[in-house]
Amino acid sequence: MKLSLAPLSGRCGPEAIADFYREAAECPDVDRVYIGELFCAKRLIPMRTFEQAVRVLEDAGKQVVFSTLAMPFGEADYESAAPYVEGVTTVEVNSLGFIPWMRERFGSKAITAGPLCSLYNRDDLEIVRDWGCTGVALNIALMPETVLDLCTNGAIPAEVFLEGRPPLAFSWRCYAARFAGRPQKTCGYACREQDGLTLQNLEGEPGFVVDGTAVLPGQIISTVDQALGYQNAGAAFGRLWVGPGEIAAVASAYAALLHGDDSAEATRVSLESAAAGPLRYGPVARRRLS
Repeated sequence: MKLSLAPLSGRCGPEAIADFYREAAECPDVDRVYIGELFCAKRLIPMRTFEQAVRVLEDAGKQVVFSTLAMPFGEADYESAAPYVEGVTTVEVNSLGFIPWMRERFGSKAITAGPLCSLYNRDDLEIVRDWGCTGVALNIALMPETVLDLCTNGAIPAEVFLEGRPPLAFSWRCYAARFAGRPQKTCGYACREQDGLTLQNLEGEPGFVVDGTAVLPGQIISTVDQALGYQNAGAAFGRLWVGPGEIAAVASAYAALLHGDDSAEATRVSLESAAAGPLRYGPVARRRLS
């Protein structure tokens, strides 16, 4: 199982994004890098920053994949992706509505289904395979036994979640703009003025973090105890949702585990020293759906 790196949100600004992908290019343990804005069409990466990042990553031998928006509002949001699609060979769709658009506009590009698509079983994977997808990032809410089944018996190569703060849900309204008392259409990038909005649970711990339209886990989630099982089941990639300054340390810890150089216990120690906050071990979903 190879390691992949999830895209950095455009909330960080062009300079931080450029530094992040230079950091990714220098990490030998990451093979695939996603780049794109998932949350908000107003935060699309400036084209010059995007082109520079793609060039730096490809020169370092990384596979670069453009990630689309998770909630396109209309035709304009689809068309806004076109210049980015032209600059890569593979596109990850995070909304299934992008698949027919891609097939019509960019038939020669490879397509993968992202983790924000609602794909939960073997039938779902067969459907997107028949629609032209060559791979799938499994939904982050799946229980480990389902992930193992889809890695082993799924219709197309699967990518699994390993660590970080992946988006859990989205709203049609922007939490950041609403908190700042601004209209969503003229928000003035309120999200960039905030360091995330933390919502505490009943125990007084960080339950969720709000980033624009997205809700993220309040704690960093690690599936280090499931990682070897996913690898043995045939997962093609393990994705890291980490931020600036964390890539090398987190990726090297998982690489050592997957290569058999470290135990899960030793990897926990390495991850806890590398993570930018407390870790919560185990799957995103704690129980089965009834």
